[in-house]
Amino acid sequence: MRKKWWRKERKGWIKVHIAVDVETKELLGVKVTDERTADHEMVEPLLDSIEVKDALADSAYDTREVFEFLKRKGRVLVHQGLRSERTHHSQRVSGFGL
Repeated sequence: MRKKWWRKERKGWIKVHIAVDVETKELLGVKVTDERTADHEMVEPLLDSIEVKDALADSAYDTREVFEFLKRKGRVLVHQGLRSERTHHSQRVSGFGL
């Protein structure tokens, strides 16, 4: 079985970055990248054209670039998750809510 599915080349994966209105659950923005793109690098492309009232994010967005971008928009990051936060199945959860 292993030989049947074994591939010598690594295919990689995609990452879907989303911005969501946490009150209405409305999807505000979507960007798809490969696995080499860091989560915090997608904040500006996602939120540049969106009116940001508040920002909720986990520790993947805890960078100077994100704070500077939100400051320019007149907002601050109001919640950061801890790196130790896990789901029930111990998988890392990363997200950005508005």
